[in-house]
Formats: sequence, structure tokens, C-alpha cells
Amino acid sequence: MKTTARSHSVRPPTAPGTAYARLAKGLIALAIAACSSDPAKPGPSDAQTPAPDGGTRDGGASDPNAIIGTFQFILTPPIADGPDKRDGITRFIGGVRDRPVLDRLIFKKIAEQGTCVAYETVTPFCSPACMFGSTCSADDVCTADGVAISVGNVKVRGIATTPPTAEIVMMPAGNSSYSEPDGISLKFPPFDLGAPIELETAGGALPPLRLSAKGTTFLETVGAPTVRAAKGEVLALRWKPTAMPDVSRIAIKLDLSHHGGTKGKLECDVPDNGSFDVPAALMTKLIDLGVAGYPYASLTRHVTNAAATPKGRVQLQITSEVQVVLNIPGFISCSEAEPCPTGKTCGTDRLCR
Repeated sequence: MKTTARSHSVRPPTAPGTAYARLAKGLIALAIAACSSDPAKPGPSDAQTPAPDGGTRDGGASDPNAIIGTFQFILTPPIADGPDKRDGITRFIGGVRDRPVLDRLIFKKIAEQGTCVAYETVTPFCSPACMFGSTCSADDVCTADGVAISVGNVKVRGIATTPPTAEIVMMPAGNSSYSEPDGISLKFPPFDLGAPIELETAGGALPPLRLSAKGTTFLETVGAPTVRAAKGEVLALRWKPTAMPDVSRIAIKLDLSHHGGTKGKLECDVPDNGSFDVPAALMTKLIDLGVAGYPYASLTRHVTNAAATPKGRVQLQITSEVQVVLNIPGFISCSEAEPCPTGKTCGTDRLCR
């Protein structure tokens, strides 16, 4: 049932094939691509970058716990019904850089409760502007972006493939990235729950590495396709737990202002037991930072193990992400496919006004 203009809320999808449902599924695909295309997470760097005026700007102290690389199996859930019906998909991507990848957005912690942290987006200013190949990581601090490095051939064991093979051998591509070799496709699911997976690098710019993890299943949410998110109320998130909940955890991320320029975010990392209520006080702080059209919560089941190197940590991950559309009272999302009620117009932030 569509919500009337009087309720001023985001309209939930009426059926899997509606334009809103297709947009939500598109957001899922875009988020997976965004998370997966950059193998390393943000972190400090020990680099010094030449400034346009000929000087240098200190990039900050090095952090041995910062992630500089990720090898990741991504389990994309199947879609059972509707025009976008498909089977589940397994993908593998990997890569390592000589220093942590910097986020183009910088976040300042504003509140914390349990394992949840709320952040506000801050914009640093560098004058003169940073040179190409570096990022303004703090006021008048330019930090080198770093470069991809090779860790030699990568071998993976414990993965079901077509045709069957006991070991997958991956060579670095031209940009030192890694993916399954031509002629080998990964089954879905590619492993049993709790089954051992091993990854080994031959060595190159870093010493040889050996990483292990346990198999998990793809993530499925339960309950309504749209979840209420309001000030002063907990955000109730529900999903189907695995038969071995100790193997994996759930990473939760809320972005309520993505289409209007991210004003902040909220992140939690919680046990994979099927339910979590995001604290009401943190929801109030995040909503107060700003809301744009089509807000969502991202839930990612992950199994993560990392190894230390002289430059930082390299991790092996198994992930499966889904997104939940959020209904925030007082806001109506809009697009060409989902126009505003009569008398209202759709803003550039995809909100009716």
C-alpha cells in the first residue's frame, strides 16, 4: 500500500516488480560494487606528499593494524521472484596496496553506544590544493594515495568450482588485482558452512602470506521489506541466522543522506544471531545530521581473518550483503519512476518538497 502525502513517509514497494523495488535492488548492486572495488579500507599512512609549493605535508603516523589489502569472496543472494529473478552468485576479488586506502570522505565520531558508532562527515581544507595522486586527509595535510603492489601468485583451497579443481591459482593482473582465472567459475555456494578455506600468496612486494577462514552462507533478511526508522526509536533489524552463528558477524551501516551528499553514517558490528536493535539515541543523532531520498541500512555477514605484514594487515574475507529500505516519518523519496504527490516537487536530493 502506498503512503499518502499526509503521512510524509517513504513509500514502500507494492510488489517486487515496482520501480521502487528495482531502484532498491540497483542500490544493492551499486553498494556491493563500491565496497568490493577498493580492496583496502581507510587508515593512516606514513607517507609524505610533495606539496604544490615545493614543501611536504606529513601524512600521519603509520598504523600496523591498518588494512592495506583484502582478498574477498562475495556471496550475492539469489532473487527468488519478479523480473530480476536470478540464481545466487559468487565472486572473488583481491588486491594489496603499499599503504592504506584513504576514504574521500572523512568522518568524526560524535556518539558511541555498545558496538555502534555514529559519525559526522567533515570536509578538510588544503591550501594549496593537494597534487594529483594525493588526498586532503586533514586540514593542510596531503597524504599519498599509494599504489597497488603484487604479492605473487595466489593459491586458494577449499572452494567448489566448475570444472572441479582442488586448488585455484591466480596470477596478478596488470594492475596487480586478483580474480578467478579464465575457464574457472565459482559455484554458489562455493563451500559448506564451517568448511575450511585457505589462501596462500607466493610473495613479492610483501613476504609470503597464509590466511584461513571458515565458510558461511549468504545473508537473508526477514520481516517487512521496509523498516521504520524514527527519532527516539530503536531501528529493529532482523535476518536469518546461520546454524553456526559463531563463525560470522554482522556489520551494519546506515547512510540516510547518500543522495544529498553524505552528512554522516552509523556503523555497528554485532553477533550473527538474527536480530539487533540500533539504539534510539544514535538514530536520533543520525537523522538530525540530515536525510536524503531512499535511505537504507546495509547488513553484511562477514567472516574475516587478517595477517600482519611490515606495511599493514592483509585480510581474507567472506561477505554477503543485503540492504533494507528505511521509512523515516516526515520524508517522501522521489525519482522519475516514483514522482511526488500533487503539489510537491522532487529535489536534487530525491526528496519531495
